[in-house]
Amino acid sequence: MSLIPSETLDFGSGVLSEYKSYYVPAAEELQNDVNSHDIPAELKKLWSKASRTSIYEDMSYGQWGLVIHDNSWAHRETELYRDMYPDQLSTQDLIFGEFLGDSEKAIISLDPADYGSIKIMQPLESKEDWPVVASSLSEFLEKLLEGKGQKYWS
Repeated sequence: MSLIPSETLDFGSGVLSEYKSYYVPAAEELQNDVNSHDIPAELKKLWSKASRTSIYEDMSYGQWGLVIHDNSWAHRETELYRDMYPDQLSTQDLIFGEFLGDSEKAIISLDPADYGSIKIMQPLESKEDWPVVASSLSEFLEKLLEGKGQKYWS
């Protein structure tokens, strides 16, 4: 597995260009698989380039940062959490990332009413209390990066 500085990764908005973030290139079969799902375009583009994107990841202890995983991981993790929290996670929610060091997950909405918006799953809270933190993936990443990885919604 090779890590590549994200300044070489552009998935449309260029928001990862100035920060110490890394990604692992997506395998060709994962690049092709991305197009088979009804996923917002920004996330599809990121997944077509990277199988794993780390933003402000604590490389020493793994207790800090956001990791955006590939399409396969997202679908497996979403199904796992739907089984664990059947009243919380709907078929219109897709977990695409995790915050290291705690149990929070990044969710992108597939619901036409708020398609592409990002909310943070907090398993100890009811779904109604999960914060909606951005209207798009690029807005979410921009805000997260502006705050140097701090959870700006807390």
